Amino acid sequence: MAVRDRLRQDAARYLQPGEQIQAVFYAKRPSMPYNDRTVVATDRRFLLVKLNFFGRGTGLAGDAPRAVRLGPCSGFMYPIEAFGTALAVSFRFFKDVAEADRAAGFQTSLDAVSQASLDALTESRKHDNPDQASRRQQARVAAWPAANDVGPRASGVG
Repeated sequence: MAVRDRLRQDAARYLQPGEQIQAVFYAKRPSMPYNDRTVVATDRRFLLVKLNFFGRGTGLAGDAPRAVRLGPCSGFMYPIEAFGTALAVSFRFFKDVAEADRAAGFQTSLDAVSQASLDALTESRKHDNPDQASRRQQARVAAWPAANDVGPRASGVG
């Protein structure tokens, strides 16, 4: 099951009758090393769902009015202050934030600055510069002792 589908499924129990999910994405508190919240944008409001370590919804942490604009996002982690608590969204979910804003009627698309930063981050993660990668590999190999090294390890002593 895809991540966003699972987030939608976990958030469904917190919806009011007739409420429709428009966008979902992970968020994290600054003190947490992993995504510990899900932001759910519905046609009526935003929901903040608590997640356990495995990324499954465990409870409702809060809600916010739908009239709040979350983006446009830029950088690596973008802060969201819609819920009165510090939250940050990873660049991987900027398109979901833009979708939530668009569904609320805001004129949004990823602007040139955030699109450029998103493209740069995505490209840098897709592939390293081959020269840098080979230099790092050569440095790792050079750090290993030679196979014919005479010493405690080579002779089996120690």
